[in-house]
Amino acid sequence: MKKKYDLLNNSEKKQFKKKNAIKNDSIYISGKLTDNYSQPLPYANVIIKGTRTGITSDFDGIYRLNVTKEIDSLKEITLIYSYVGLETTEITVDYESLQNKENRTIDIEFKQGRIIEYVVYEKAPFYKRVWNGIKNIFRKKK
Repeated sequence: MKKKYDLLNNSEKKQFKKKNAIKNDSIYISGKLTDNYSQPLPYANVIIKGTRTGITSDFDGIYRLNVTKEIDSLKEITLIYSYVGLETTEITVDYESLQNKENRTIDIEFKQGRIIEYVVYEKAPFYKRVWNGIKNIFRKKK
């Protein structure tokens, strides 16, 4: 039985090798995002600072971010980990530390966020809302 690679012509084989070479040379940072109770955080954000490159964690809090392009151009990247209601975390990673595959796994445990300010809305009593509604009907328009 022939494999798919054997059925390709020479130019297609070159393109196939080129695509696979890029995949093999890629550098990925992965890990698990949890809260302070060790519960996974689904849909938490991981963004490379100063770029538009980022990813969202899956339902189990696991993410996998391709940083090959950014690490080649910047030589050092800052990862921003964020989740609504929890403290944002920034970690700086340089090219030398990513050469070791053990350093490519970064697990983050978020800390509880702080409340910055309270906003209290007071609703007018029912009779005032009715009166203002009636008053607006008879108001002259300019």
